[in-house]
Amino acid sequence: MRLFLAFSLSSTESRAVYTACERFTAEEQAPLRWVPADNWHVTVVFLGEVAEHLLSLLAELVEPVVARYQYLSLNLDRLVWFPNTSKARLLALAGEPGQPLQHLQQNLASELRRHGFTIEQRAWRPHLTLARYRGARKRFDPFALPATPAVDLQLDRLSLLQSVAGPAGTGPRYLPLQHFELSP
Repeated sequence: MRLFLAFSLSSTESRAVYTACERFTAEEQAPLRWVPADNWHVTVVFLGEVAEHLLSLLAELVEPVVARYQYLSLNLDRLVWFPNTSKARLLALAGEPGQPLQHLQQNLASELRRHGFTIEQRAWRPHLTLARYRGARKRFDPFALPATPAVDLQLDRLSLLQSVAGPAGTGPRYLPLQHFELSP
């Protein structure tokens, strides 16, 4: 099972993201496949392939870490090419995490590594993927991105999501397997 831990968006937050980006169109400048709004999320820890029999252990490790944190927020305030302009593969709305959110991510990754889960080593950069490059080449020459209004996300529930391949050309679907509540 291909798994990750992420904050999903409320319908109000999804509308705010849509409103912030509705005037931006990139179809003429780059072939992008837009991510459906019901797939919008901010990944906190990407787990990759995890055997199904490890799901209960995963939940036992994640729940107490998440429960130590009070509700958090994240301000997504700029459009970016990810991972960077020289290797642009996706368009994202990004922001800088506050210290509590950064600590949550680090503590989750550390606890999961300590128990044998393989976690990416690269620095975590919170973002919401809006579109993926879909051209024949692996990447393209990115163009300048416009300013966009900031969107504030209220983070009160972390979800364990499974990435399931969709029909050809549609991209994956993300199925929630379990939720972990932060403290009010």
